[in-house]
Amino acid sequence: MKRFQSERELRQYVEKRVGPLPEGVWDLLKEDQYVSEVLLGEYEDSLSALLKRAKRLKAVTGRTPRGKAERTPPPPDASWYIRSRLLAMEAARSPLVRQFRRKYLPDGLLSLQEVTPWIEARAQEDGPPSLCALVEISKEHLTADKLRLAEAIPAGTRVVRLHRETLEWVDGDNFQHWRFITVGGVLHFLQTTAQWVADELDCDLARAVTFVLTDIPPLVSPITVQTAYHYGAYQWAEVTLRVRAEVSPSEVAKAYSQERMMLVKGKWRPPTFQTLEMVNFRLNHLTMTWQDCWEAWNAAHPDKQYPSPERMRRDYHRAVKCILEGVPLRTYGEYTECMSTTYIPEDGAQ
Repeated sequence: MKRFQSERELRQYVEKRVGPLPEGVWDLLKEDQYVSEVLLGEYEDSLSALLKRAKRLKAVTGRTPRGKAERTPPPPDASWYIRSRLLAMEAARSPLVRQFRRKYLPDGLLSLQEVTPWIEARAQEDGPPSLCALVEISKEHLTADKLRLAEAIPAGTRVVRLHRETLEWVDGDNFQHWRFITVGGVLHFLQTTAQWVADELDCDLARAVTFVLTDIPPLVSPITVQTAYHYGAYQWAEVTLRVRAEVSPSEVAKAYSQERMMLVKGKWRPPTFQTLEMVNFRLNHLTMTWQDCWEAWNAAHPDKQYPSPERMRRDYHRAVKCILEGVPLRTYGEYTECMSTTYIPEDGAQ
């Protein structure tokens, strides 16, 4: 694939083949990652995909009917922001949210700057954080009344797991905080209320806590991205996308591409089909020596011969390492530095 030193050089190359492009068309190609994929050289067919998309967009821009005003599309996140406000308005009317606000916010809702001090003050009033235990009890105590459950747990009962309840929230600087809380206290009631809001609105729990205290709508995202690192003999990462049905396939591809660019460090080229075929051949003949395996491969594949058993063994180990390790990943510190956060408007305006 042809390599380009700059965006300007790439644009000149494209316009020589499809003709001059309006600035808006080139901006769309950049937003949809077509330009960056060519410059980074991530895919073999990225240049042909860019040329094909450029031709299509140029053809579409020349088909505006005469005598009709062009329809101005809304900003990409406008409808989801309005949806967030509508859902938050419905959640604010729920008995659970109204009960919490009436009982613990008698002087009115808080501002973002007041959230953290209010939570810290309530934590002092609630007392020391609770330590919860998951225990095993005998079958004869399974029907015991919940109010007398402590009496049904005999001494020496095995403790399966210990944990503490935590509360998460977002402050005025858009930072996320957490702290241990007391079961049965004000913050525990806040957590229960926010959990209901998060489940109803399908939003982040920390922002649901902030909503209960401030009435600032937790933004409902059309695409939720979660990334998990797995450590062991080999390190790898997986990206999970939760997508609303209203989202177009191109937006899903764009969201994944952006997340992948933050995860992947440098360039990665997967093994060729011939190399994979050789690896599979070797796995079927592990009892052979490399000399015998090499001779058997060359005899079975006269058009794909290896010059020596050493070359075949080297390519095998390189391919195995590439297959098991996958793409080169950024370290966790590098990844967190390039993560983006969602802005929450303070005044309800976007």
